[in-house]
Amino acid sequence: MKRNRVLFGAFAAMLAFAMLLGSCDIFTDPGSSDPGTSGADDSGVDFTSYNTNAAIYVDNNTEEKLVAFKGSLEMKNLLGGIPATTQRHAIQKKPELFIKTESFTMILITEKQFNDNKGNLAQLNQTPFTRVFVMYNHGNDNEVSYKVSGRLGGNNRLLVQNGTGRNAELRVGGIDGDIIGFAPGGLQSITLYLNDGDLNIFPIFKSYNSFRNVVSELIPKRNSGRAWYMSYAVGELSGQDLLTLSLSDAFASLNDDRTIGASWLVINNQTKQAVMVQAGNVILTNSLGQRYTNAGVERIIQIDMSSNGLGTFATEKTIGNYAVGPDGDTVTIKDKEGNTSFTLKADKQYVVTVTGDYNEENVTAVIDLDGAIDIDFDELDKGGEQLK
Repeated sequence: MKRNRVLFGAFAAMLAFAMLLGSCDIFTDPGSSDPGTSGADDSGVDFTSYNTNAAIYVDNNTEEKLVAFKGSLEMKNLLGGIPATTQRHAIQKKPELFIKTESFTMILITEKQFNDNKGNLAQLNQTPFTRVFVMYNHGNDNEVSYKVSGRLGGNNRLLVQNGTGRNAELRVGGIDGDIIGFAPGGLQSITLYLNDGDLNIFPIFKSYNSFRNVVSELIPKRNSGRAWYMSYAVGELSGQDLLTLSLSDAFASLNDDRTIGASWLVINNQTKQAVMVQAGNVILTNSLGQRYTNAGVERIIQIDMSSNGLGTFATEKTIGNYAVGPDGDTVTIKDKEGNTSFTLKADKQYVVTVTGDYNEENVTAVIDLDGAIDIDFDELDKGGEQLK
């Protein structure tokens, strides 16, 4: 009887210890930034959101669990998994994959495609779920969340032919619409799978310009000033499940008329401190996600023109009470007459010269409206890399 009591006591102690382990989440995926969130699933892919060690963010607006790769469909370039219908999923900053500032193609395939083709992922090169242009800014903020459109994932095929040698981002519904795909300049064609429904597709030619340290977006325009686009009826009512989009015509229109749909503020910082630009309470970043401009450095802040759903751009935009300086210690940008509200023209660049010493409280920030010059589209083409 005494022996039975000893055995029961030992069993109870072991049970209590096991319960303690469970309550402390000892078996939680060690890479997870949120204890208790999902890690690797049956496919072996890690679907954890690494919120405290993020390289980039992804909004997956589809019903599919996605598997992401950097640049090519090779296991050494596996970025991780992205759960279906999730917002701002954080891709882990793997030190072997994120080592410098660069643009790259993020290739997305479904979990089913991954499981069915583990032995030969390269055969999906022409038919992944989609591709997304990504700009990674090493050592600085990467706050952009790359959106994957919910229009993806159906049985209808869209063959995108890209013989232009330029990288093209494909957006739905307008120049600011959701991204359905990316046609790299290094590939002749890709195939996208779309859900049923009507849609307008707007191609945007996109690259990282290393000379200007800016992501350039060239938007082809028609003679009327509206953005170039193609419309489709996708699905059973169209009588087709294979559609074609050739980017050659869109690219040809760049030679006749093109725009970035914005103007540039070139911040020339001649103070002793790093400065940022604020519009009211909103801190503006450059296209790489950088906020601060160091002393002695020029940095471009893009001011987008307003547009309607089909991409007709305003030719100018009035801004007011923009400020520049360290966080919480800014001065208002003025023109040479002292005005704090002024009108910017599309496709022009304006130099904002910041001088003085913030610690001596004698800083001024002056915009040169008279000296505005055209944005050099040929220069924007320099430094762009053909991605795959």
